[in-house]
Amino acid sequence: MNKNEVGNVSLARTLGLGSIILLGIGALLGGGIFTLLGPAAGLAGPGLFLAMILGAGIAFLNLQMYIALGTTFPETGGGYLWVKMGLGNFQGFLAGWMSWFAHAVAAGVYALSFGFYVHELLKSVGVNLDISIGNEAKIFGVLVVLIFGYQNWRGVKSTGKIGNYITGALLGILALFILAGAFKIVASPAETAQNLTPLLPYGWLGILAAASFFYIAFEGSEIQVQAAEETKDPQNTIKLGLIRSWAVVSTLYIFIALIFTATMNWEISSSLGEGAIVRVAENFLPLGKYLMILGGLFANLAALNATIYSSSRVSFALARDKNILSHLALIHTRNLTPHIAVIFSTALIAGLIILFPLFDIASAASLLFVLLFLQLNIAGINIHYKWPNTKWFYKIPLFPATPLIATALYIILAFTMFGVNLNAWLLTAF
Repeated sequence: MNKNEVGNVSLARTLGLGSIILLGIGALLGGGIFTLLGPAAGLAGPGLFLAMILGAGIAFLNLQMYIALGTTFPETGGGYLWVKMGLGNFQGFLAGWMSWFAHAVAAGVYALSFGFYVHELLKSVGVNLDISIGNEAKIFGVLVVLIFGYQNWRGVKSTGKIGNYITGALLGILALFILAGAFKIVASPAETAQNLTPLLPYGWLGILAAASFFYIAFEGSEIQVQAAEETKDPQNTIKLGLIRSWAVVSTLYIFIALIFTATMNWEISSSLGEGAIVRVAENFLPLGKYLMILGGLFANLAALNATIYSSSRVSFALARDKNILSHLALIHTRNLTPHIAVIFSTALIAGLIILFPLFDIASAASLLFVLLFLQLNIAGINIHYKWPNTKWFYKIPLFPATPLIATALYIILAFTMFGVNLNAWLLTAF
């Protein structure tokens, strides 16, 4: 029996290039830009855009290995399968659990952030549920996870369409933010210069800390390659999808971070918590409060949609290799989805939402992806040398220097997280 089939039922190839690009954009934009921008500014200061450039650069190095492996070995499981190939079963087993948990934790971040923006929306129209913000966010977070879990259970085609519509609307809102912010900067040069001074109040260590904390926003590549078995023409689709989504999102991050710190004093914006971008937008964007609340809802929905999908596919791959309960590898005969894996992943995400606060979950998710990508680049180098006759559909520039540099940078980011949020390491170890 083909490995891509379980019980003579295989995953359906329904995703084209547009869906893969939007899947990556939705995952990469995520709730990070709407939820973590304020705290990240508190770590980096006005030079926050430099942290975005650093994060985008590291992600681009990592992208090279993902393109090479994703186009040559297009299977559900992504990083887990490749670490197992390159570093052996035990490291693969650890990578699989790390990937599954990382996606579940990231989904928890997006769900809690969605709940916060529901609270903001209700407050803006005068509705008060008379419960704490934290509990309100958890309630709405669990509800939206259950809804998207059901959509993922129904099928990837339905899931992809929903994500595409949400991501398209989100891109329009962010384009308005950038255009209005750029006009504000040009119209008020003296205020802009004042807001950007001093550029690096905490030096380059602050930039590194912000890049480490915010790295959850660069994890979309892992989600896109999880869709390889459900993608049409994966060799071309995966490569183009990864590159184009990275380029779009990195550009957006850099411009949004620059506008965020150039249009408001960073010490004020960094103290505003999850809704900082909403308060900043009110300064220069007509109806900015309502547009950014809507954007926060869309961003978190798109990212949640993508991470629930990816989390279930990692658990499906683990089960298919009998590393966890084998029933998670069953494929629904009508929906052609790993329905048991979807149910388990949805339950795991709901549990994380209930148990942990937002910023600890966000830090842990960033750390888990950093550790996964570190393993992946080492494994990718080993795969190249262990199977020299492999027909690669993408050759990494300056190999092996590129993945070695990426590995070194991920080690630095992992150690930086000790100073950013120790709870991230404790939650990861747990």
